[in-house]
Amino acid sequence: MNSFKLQIQTPLKSVFNGEVNTFSVRTDGGQIQVLSKHADLTSSVSFSPVVITHGDMTDVIVIRNAVISFDNKSNTMNVLALYAELEKHIDASSTQNQLKTIRDMLKNPDKLNDYQLKYLENQKIGLEKQLQE
Repeated sequence: MNSFKLQIQTPLKSVFNGEVNTFSVRTDGGQIQVLSKHADLTSSVSFSPVVITHGDMTDVIVIRNAVISFDNKSNTMNVLALYAELEKHIDASSTQNQLKTIRDMLKNPDKLNDYQLKYLENQKIGLEKQLQE
């Protein structure tokens, strides 16, 4: 099966960098699957598990607040996300703790600037979706 290069990057770390056969994600416009030599594509993702296959392995990486872009010419998918983590490394209690912290911060919106307020509201939505999955 043909493969393509996938890079998943957050501001703090590279979460994945390698060759994959398939990339499946739920974008803000709907579910998509990308294979090698896909047409050029750019989309946004509020929250989604990303299912990737490479060789005989399948990995699931949870992403939030991301932009994905596939470049046909270089046969490369780039994911720039504010949050990305292998699903097997995510602990439900730490996600709940993050959500509680964000909810507490949102109780005092007068202490936040517009950017912080919008960012925390988006993170809250992403965490709530994550806990539902």
